[in-house]
Amino acid sequence: MDIAQPYEARRPDGAALWMPPRPVLLTAAWMLLVAAAVSLRPILPVDETRYVSVAWEMWVRGDFLVPYLNGLPYSDKPPLLFWLFHLGWWFFGVNDWWPRVVPALFGLANLALTARLARRLWPDRPEVARNAPAILLGLLLWTVFTTMVMFDMLVAFCVLLALLGLEEARRRGGVRPWLQVGGALGLGILAKGPVVFLLPLLVAVLAPWWSGRNLRLSWWGGLLGAVALAAAIGLAWALPAAASGGPAYSDAILVAQTKERVVHAYVHNRPWWWYLALLPGLLYPYSAWPPLWKAAFRCQAMDRGMRFCLAWLVPGLLAFSLISSKQPHYMLPLMPAFALLASRLLSEPGVTVRRRHMLPVLGSAGLLGIVLAVAPLLKGRKIPAWAAQLSPGTGVALFVLAVLAWIFFDRMFARRVAGPTLVAVALVIGLDLGFSEVARTAYGLEPVARYLKSAEDQGRPIAWVGDYHGQLHFLGRLERPFQEIPTGAESLWIRQHPRGKVVQDLQYIPPDVERAEFTQPYRGDTLAVWGRDGVP
Repeated sequence: MDIAQPYEARRPDGAALWMPPRPVLLTAAWMLLVAAAVSLRPILPVDETRYVSVAWEMWVRGDFLVPYLNGLPYSDKPPLLFWLFHLGWWFFGVNDWWPRVVPALFGLANLALTARLARRLWPDRPEVARNAPAILLGLLLWTVFTTMVMFDMLVAFCVLLALLGLEEARRRGGVRPWLQVGGALGLGILAKGPVVFLLPLLVAVLAPWWSGRNLRLSWWGGLLGAVALAAAIGLAWALPAAASGGPAYSDAILVAQTKERVVHAYVHNRPWWWYLALLPGLLYPYSAWPPLWKAAFRCQAMDRGMRFCLAWLVPGLLAFSLISSKQPHYMLPLMPAFALLASRLLSEPGVTVRRRHMLPVLGSAGLLGIVLAVAPLLKGRKIPAWAAQLSPGTGVALFVLAVLAWIFFDRMFARRVAGPTLVAVALVIGLDLGFSEVARTAYGLEPVARYLKSAEDQGRPIAWVGDYHGQLHFLGRLERPFQEIPTGAESLWIRQHPRGKVVQDLQYIPPDVERAEFTQPYRGDTLAVWGRDGVP
């Protein structure tokens, strides 16, 4: 069956259920996720605001070779994602929505690439290609980060392109697949650095196992050529950028960044077992999907496609666990492997979906609905103050939807092995709706950014107390760097810059708060702007 065609499922009573093409349903779900995030959630500090501010500073400077943050070369990330932001700004003008849509577009493209890889691995099982992208979209980690301004969806896209090239090279040979592998890895270097090599090289080295045959010398020669092509693409940017950015920047992008992140991480340093502990949550709701685990226990033999996915997933998880720097979103390039394996297992004859199987998934949706509905009514009862800003209407709606899904199980979920995806998408949209006011209050920095833009237009210098991560520059369209000053130096700096403004993140407001020119909530603290007469 062609996954691009409408299909019919049947309820236990035999009645036919016409469904539109699966790509249409997935695209609609993707559009709802993106629309909810862009309309309800601000650009979040500090990561999202940092990345859009780097792109903004490159745009203002007219320097598209070296990324900059607060007036200094920014070596943490290569420029590909920033270039894509610039491309949209060139077409649509500078705006807030385009940087948020770019990673989501790669998330949508990854669903299509996952389906394509499934057709390559299991050409005789079209249902695997139909369900794999649906399962991928439903994984909680993937659903959440589909709408985040991060690099990992772009990295996952490059990894999938490279793996498709590897599979074609094994199946057909020739030069073209290796050009695809090298080009994809080269783009991955420009997206996030040499870490993109990890998963494709693991799969390539394990090819004799997953392909079931000894590979010719041409395989290893093609792999070497692909790596050389990728390195050439990366160096085509890195060498001119290193020369332009200076010795410190050169050392950072060519040596220090990769070494520090892989071996001695100073940030996000976690124990080796950290990802294993997080896996049930990252793979939810399919980590709590009984039909999947029943099918896994019944599986008695692995085919070539399953071995391919295991060569991608298991060594990749082990390698990421051994790397000292860990974040949940680093796991995104592994998620398609799990979705493919899950879809393959669920394609086995005898897999059934019963009402009780939906209980863990629908129960979580109903529980979230109850929390959203009840928490605002408990003000003053030892719960966080922001609970009063939750949306009880969203909670009631989510709870009602969970109950209706349970009642009308036969119409909504019978025989649909990727049914939990619908619930996962509803959960994430419910979180966006329910916490929208909380997010805008605690993380929406547009008011202070606009206030400081007015000060900048008046020619006033601005200082930030502590380390500044670009939280305000794009949001306020600021064009001059902030001066970073240590805590306790505010009064001295103001005396030296009597027309200046000091921005400070305070855990509490001093008694002379009335002298602060501007204050707003920020991540549980208060962000305050002080002038000559108001430094605490």
